[in-house]
Amino acid sequence: MKGDRRQQMMEYFLSHTKATTQEVSDYFNISIETVRRDFSGLEKEGFLKRVHGGAILNRNNRMPAAMAAWNVRMADHLREKQAIAHEALKYIPDGSTIALDSGTTMQIFAEQLAERKELTVITNCMHVANVISMHTPHAVYMIGGLVKRDELITTGYLADDFLHHFSRVDLAIIATDGFDAKLGPTDHSAETSMIKRSFIQKANKTLCLIDHSKFSINALFTTLSNEEQLDLCITDSLIQPEELERLRSFSRQVVVVDAIS
Repeated sequence: MKGDRRQQMMEYFLSHTKATTQEVSDYFNISIETVRRDFSGLEKEGFLKRVHGGAILNRNNRMPAAMAAWNVRMADHLREKQAIAHEALKYIPDGSTIALDSGTTMQIFAEQLAERKELTVITNCMHVANVISMHTPHAVYMIGGLVKRDELITTGYLADDFLHHFSRVDLAIIATDGFDAKLGPTDHSAETSMIKRSFIQKANKTLCLIDHSKFSINALFTTLSNEEQLDLCITDSLIQPEELERLRSFSRQVVVVDAIS
């Protein structure tokens, strides 16, 4: 089964919950036999349950709810996220060791990394690890720890301790849930905020990818320690001038990418 069609079919069932073989055949313009093979593969993974004449979403699987929420967020401000991710790739040297944060922006950025050579990637996000391991030859280290099912990320003290085994991290690339005018990047979760701080402390440089929508969100937990600064922030051209000035006070360099064209 082609990866793109498989993902699209999973999203289709997350939206429709059930469908006949003929409906899926017509929707994807594929043969009935191909649909049956796809159904068989997704049933083995526990995503679907085959029934007479079609298939239904497997409600016993805990994955669909998390995937649905993730896919909804992935679609939010997609053009801006793609532009930011494309720009960020310019700052990733071949052969470097990078720590990648969790979040939909990070998954979009991870998809860009096929253009780089011989990276070592450390991440606590299963979505990111999956993209890189399936579509690039890079070495991927998945941080261990407690799994948050709603996000499919690892958190907690075990995850934090994992980073101590690495002698160096060249770059930490982080995202953010929100932005506070006085405190800078913020997160909804104390656990994910802790991981971000560990990334920043371990890395030689830190890049923050933040689209304009995050400036209207004031999450509860701070990412930066007192007087700490980011090395580079990349945002999009829909950011308001006053927000851009605030961002510059927390980063040594700010790049604004065109998200309109």
